[in-house]
Amino acid sequence: MPWSARSLGLIVPCLAGCMEMSPFQVDLPAHHRDKTAENLARLGQRPPPALPWRFAVVTDNHQAYDELASVVDELNARDDLELVLHGGDLSDVGLKAELVWSLDELERLRVPWFTVVGNHDALSNGKQLYASMFGPEDYAFEHGSVRFVCFNSNEHEYSGTPRLTWLADAVRGSSTQSTVALTHVPPDALAKSYEQTLVENRVALALSGHFGGFELRQNGGTSFVRVDAVMSERWAEVTVGLGGSLALAACERSGCAPLGGGP
Repeated sequence: MPWSARSLGLIVPCLAGCMEMSPFQVDLPAHHRDKTAENLARLGQRPPPALPWRFAVVTDNHQAYDELASVVDELNARDDLELVLHGGDLSDVGLKAELVWSLDELERLRVPWFTVVGNHDALSNGKQLYASMFGPEDYAFEHGSVRFVCFNSNEHEYSGTPRLTWLADAVRGSSTQSTVALTHVPPDALAKSYEQTLVENRVALALSGHFGGFELRQNGGTSFVRVDAVMSERWAEVTVGLGGSLALAACERSGCAPLGGGP
C-alpha cells in the first residue's frame, strides 16, 4: 500500500531536531504507558449499561493511520458504544513511532478501549514497547453482562503462547452471562490451537483479525469471528441483548449489516 506521510518519517531524513536518534528506541514518556490499566479505570467509572448495549471491534491498521483516523471519527460520531476493542497489528514493524501514531488515534476515542498484541507488533523492539505502552499480554475484565478475555495468540513470536491453562482459568466460571474472547491470530492458523479451550468453556464469541475479510463460523456454542482490517476502513460491532445474546454486524463508513445470525 502507498506510504503515508507519517510512515515516510521513518525513512526520510529531515532537518536536525525533527527526528529521534533512532527509530528503535524503546523509552516511553509516562503519558504513553500502561494504557490498559488507564482504560480499565475509565471503564470502571461508567455506570452499568442498560440493555441493549454495544461495543466495536477494530483490527490490523498496520501503517494505515489515515484509515484508522477515519474509523475513529466514525465511532466517535456514535452515542451508543460502551467500549472499543483493537485486535492487534497496531504497527507494521513494531517501531516506537508506529505504535505512538496508533496510540494518538486511539486516544481520541470517546469511550474506553482495549488492545491485544499482533504479530507485527512483536517485530523490532515491539515486544518491549507493547508491554510498556499497554501492559500485560493476557488480561480479563467484565462490563455489564459480558466478560472480556484478551490474550496473546502469536505463537511464532512469543514462546509458550497461547497460554492455554491461563486461558481456561480466565474463561471458566464467569459470573456474567456471556464471555467474549479477543486475540489476534485465529485458532485455525495455529499449531497450538486455543479453539477447544474456548468451546469446552462455553465462550460465546471469539474475535480475531490477522487475515483480513469478515468470516463467521460456529463450533458448538462458540461463534468464531474474523474481523476485517482497518486498512479497508471496516470494523465489527456487537450488540449485547437480553439473556446475554450477542448480535454481530459488519461495518464500514456507509453503514452496518448483520453478520450471520449471531451466537
